[in-house]
Amino acid sequence: MVVFFRDEVSGGPVERGMSRSEVRATLGKHEEFRKSKISGVVDDFGSAVAHVYYDERDFVKGVEVFRGGMVSLVGVDPFAFGIGKFCEFISLRGMDFVKIDAVVIYIPMLRVRLYAPDLTEDEDARIDSIYFEV
Repeated sequence: MVVFFRDEVSGGPVERGMSRSEVRATLGKHEEFRKSKISGVVDDFGSAVAHVYYDERDFVKGVEVFRGGMVSLVGVDPFAFGIGKFCEFISLRGMDFVKIDAVVIYIPMLRVRLYAPDLTEDEDARIDSIYFEV
Protein backbone atom coordinates (compact mmCIF):
# COMPACT_ATOMS: atom_id res chain seq x y z
CA MET A 1 0.00 0.00 0.00
CA VAL A 2 1.16 3.55 -0.78
CA VAL A 3 2.13 5.74 2.18
CA PHE A 4 1.54 9.48 1.77
CA PHE A 5 3.94 11.38 4.00
CA ARG A 6 4.97 14.87 4.93
CA ASP A 7 7.28 16.35 7.53
CA GLU A 8 8.99 19.69 7.92
CA VAL A 9 11.30 19.15 4.92
CA SER A 10 9.85 16.60 2.50
CA GLY A 11 6.79 14.74 1.28
CA GLY A 12 5.66 12.12 -1.15
CA PRO A 13 5.09 10.01 -3.13
CA VAL A 14 3.14 12.60 -5.17
CA GLU A 15 5.19 15.78 -5.50
CA ARG A 16 4.83 19.29 -6.91
CA GLY A 17 5.33 19.43 -10.67
CA MET A 18 4.22 15.86 -11.41
CA SER A 19 2.01 15.41 -14.45
CA ARG A 20 -1.15 13.31 -14.47
CA SER A 21 0.72 10.54 -16.33
CA GLU A 22 3.55 10.56 -13.75
CA VAL A 23 1.05 10.36 -10.87
CA ARG A 24 -0.74 7.46 -12.57
CA ALA A 25 2.57 5.65 -13.12
CA THR A 26 3.39 6.14 -9.42
CA LEU A 27 0.01 5.21 -7.91
CA GLY A 28 -1.31 2.69 -10.44
CA LYS A 29 -4.88 1.67 -11.20
CA HIS A 30 -7.35 4.55 -11.17
CA GLU A 31 -10.75 5.75 -12.27
CA GLU A 32 -11.59 9.25 -13.49
CA PHE A 33 -14.54 11.28 -12.22
CA ARG A 34 -15.77 14.86 -11.82
CA LYS A 35 -16.89 16.22 -8.45
CA SER A 36 -19.23 18.57 -10.32
CA LYS A 37 -20.12 19.49 -13.90
CA ILE A 38 -17.71 22.44 -13.83
CA SER A 39 -14.80 20.79 -12.00
CA GLY A 40 -11.78 19.23 -13.65
CA VAL A 41 -11.27 15.49 -13.90
CA VAL A 42 -10.14 13.92 -10.63
CA ASP A 43 -8.34 10.57 -10.42
CA ASP A 44 -9.59 8.08 -7.83
CA PHE A 45 -6.87 5.66 -6.74
CA GLY A 46 -8.94 3.09 -4.87
CA SER A 47 -6.00 1.00 -3.67
CA ALA A 48 -4.39 4.12 -2.17
CA VAL A 49 -7.75 5.38 -0.78
CA ALA A 50 -6.95 8.74 -2.39
CA HIS A 51 -8.17 11.32 -4.90
CA VAL A 52 -5.68 13.39 -6.89
CA TYR A 53 -6.62 16.85 -8.20
CA TYR A 54 -4.99 18.56 -11.19
CA ASP A 55 -4.76 22.05 -12.61
CA GLU A 56 -5.92 23.03 -16.10
CA ARG A 57 -2.57 21.85 -17.57
CA ASP A 58 -2.85 18.40 -15.93
CA PHE A 59 -0.23 18.97 -13.24
CA VAL A 60 -1.02 17.79 -9.74
CA LYS A 61 -2.28 20.43 -7.32
CA GLY A 62 -3.44 18.31 -4.39
CA VAL A 63 -4.02 14.86 -2.96
CA GLU A 64 -6.85 13.91 -0.62
CA VAL A 65 -6.31 10.72 1.38
CA PHE A 66 -9.29 9.19 3.13
CA ARG A 67 -9.59 7.17 6.33
CA GLY A 68 -8.24 3.73 5.50
CA GLY A 69 -5.34 5.21 3.51
CA MET A 70 -1.77 5.23 4.80
CA VAL A 71 -0.56 8.66 6.00
CA SER A 72 2.44 9.78 8.01
CA LEU A 73 2.65 13.40 9.15
CA VAL A 74 5.81 14.20 11.11
CA GLY A 75 6.25 10.48 11.74
CA VAL A 76 2.78 9.56 13.02
CA ASP A 77 -0.54 8.43 11.53
CA PRO A 78 -3.02 11.29 12.13
CA PHE A 79 -5.96 8.92 11.53
CA ALA A 80 -4.95 7.18 14.78
CA PHE A 81 -5.73 10.41 16.70
CA GLY A 82 -8.79 12.53 17.18
CA ILE A 83 -8.29 15.93 15.57
CA GLY A 84 -7.88 17.68 18.94
CA LYS A 85 -5.18 15.27 20.11
CA PHE A 86 -3.36 15.54 16.78
CA CYS A 87 -3.40 19.35 17.01
CA GLU A 88 -1.94 19.09 20.53
CA PHE A 89 0.79 16.81 19.15
CA ILE A 90 1.79 19.19 16.37
CA SER A 91 1.69 22.16 18.75
CA LEU A 92 4.23 20.38 20.94
CA ARG A 93 6.43 20.12 17.83
CA GLY A 94 6.26 23.91 17.41
CA MET A 95 3.75 23.97 14.55
CA ASP A 96 0.77 26.27 14.31
CA PHE A 97 -2.67 25.28 13.05
CA VAL A 98 -5.66 27.34 11.94
CA LYS A 99 -9.34 26.39 11.99
CA ILE A 100 -10.38 27.58 8.51
CA ASP A 101 -14.03 26.63 8.84
CA ALA A 102 -16.29 24.64 11.15
CA VAL A 103 -14.84 21.25 10.14
CA VAL A 104 -11.36 21.90 8.66
CA ILE A 105 -7.99 22.51 10.36
CA TYR A 106 -5.04 23.82 8.29
CA ILE A 107 -1.40 23.22 9.27
CA PRO A 108 0.61 25.82 7.30
CA MET A 109 4.08 24.35 7.92
CA LEU A 110 3.00 21.00 6.47
CA ARG A 111 0.56 22.45 3.88
CA VAL A 112 -2.17 19.99 4.87
CA ARG A 113 -5.85 20.29 5.75
CA LEU A 114 -7.54 17.88 8.13
CA TYR A 115 -11.25 17.29 7.58
CA ALA A 116 -13.33 16.19 10.58
CA PRO A 117 -17.07 16.51 9.86
CA ASP A 118 -18.04 16.03 13.52
CA LEU A 119 -15.73 18.82 14.74
CA THR A 120 -18.69 21.12 15.41
CA GLU A 121 -19.95 18.63 18.01
CA ASP A 122 -16.71 17.09 19.29
CA GLU A 123 -13.38 18.94 19.66
CA ASP A 124 -11.55 15.61 19.35
CA ALA A 125 -13.57 14.33 16.38
CA ARG A 126 -12.32 11.61 14.08
CA ILE A 127 -10.30 12.77 11.07
CA ASP A 128 -12.03 11.56 7.87
CA SER A 129 -9.62 12.89 5.25
CA ILE A 130 -6.34 14.75 4.82
CA TYR A 131 -5.70 17.07 1.88
CA PHE A 132 -2.07 17.59 0.86
CA GLU A 133 -1.34 20.81 -1.01
CA VAL A 134 1.32 19.96 -3.58
